[in-house]
Amino acid sequence: MIARKFSLLLLLSLLLLPQLQSQSNWRKNVKEADDLYRTGQFEKAARLYGAAYEKKPGKKDLAYKAGEAYAMAKDYANATLFLEQSLGRAKNFPLAGLKYAQALKQSGKFSEASLAFSNFIGVYKGEDIEKVAQIVENEIRGCELGLQFQSNTAATGVKVTHLGPNINSTSTDFAPIPYNEDILYFSSTQDGRAQIYRSQNTQGVWSTASLSTNFPEIEKDHFCNGTLTPDNKHFYFTICTTVEKKGAYKSRCEIFVSKRQGNTWSLPERLRDYINLADATTTHPFVIYNGNTEILYFSSDRRGAPGGWISGTSPGM
Repeated sequence: MIARKFSLLLLLSLLLLPQLQSQSNWRKNVKEADDLYRTGQFEKAARLYGAAYEKKPGKKDLAYKAGEAYAMAKDYANATLFLEQSLGRAKNFPLAGLKYAQALKQSGKFSEASLAFSNFIGVYKGEDIEKVAQIVENEIRGCELGLQFQSNTAATGVKVTHLGPNINSTSTDFAPIPYNEDILYFSSTQDGRAQIYRSQNTQGVWSTASLSTNFPEIEKDHFCNGTLTPDNKHFYFTICTTVEKKGAYKSRCEIFVSKRQGNTWSLPERLRDYINLADATTTHPFVIYNGNTEILYFSSDRRGAPGGWISGTSPGM
């Protein structure tokens, strides 16, 4: 009798083992994906969220997270596939329709995106409806411009050239700084966090990008979105930290400046509080000179921003 009970328990254990392993594996995928997302490794995070969703198709939050991560990795084809799975779950993902439409737009599907934006705003009931409606209006206008550009590409003579795998990695590569015709600095998350990389063009071929040693060394957080003043004496950039809020991850950025001192750069200085507001992200600096005045342009999601973000100007330091 004891032997029979033991055999039954062993059989049940063997039958349940694959289910338990599957349960453990998808949770492990999600935990690893969360860590990767926090460090800016969006493509790897997206794949793991997607793998977890395949194992747990009833958990639409995993599809939503996969879609967001793919969008951050600029893989908008996969972003649309996963974000579409979370549509109709307005209570849990109120902005899923907006992000789905944005992914369609970024994929160049302007007509589909315009319809998706209209469908989304037609049913959206959030307290920030006025702000979101402005975003949608701007996005639809962008779709219209995209359609015009597609029909007039031949007439404009615009040529877009992909710079190749030595610069464009499987991570997120962005914010180029063309120093001259042959040297390009840009931001990338290919080493687990955003940092500034450098590549040089020799006879039409860009070298494999490597971490730049020409700018101040930032040992933690995301160091990106750099820009030089026209005289190359000041270097403005953002330092971003990733914070979790209500289960979602968001980067908050502030602008810093470093000043050239001979062949080195000064320690980074955080710009003043009226630029780096405590409750907002401030990023994408760009500087021009107006006579002897240094003028800083930047983007921010501070309150009162039309369409969610606003461009600001401020005299240089």
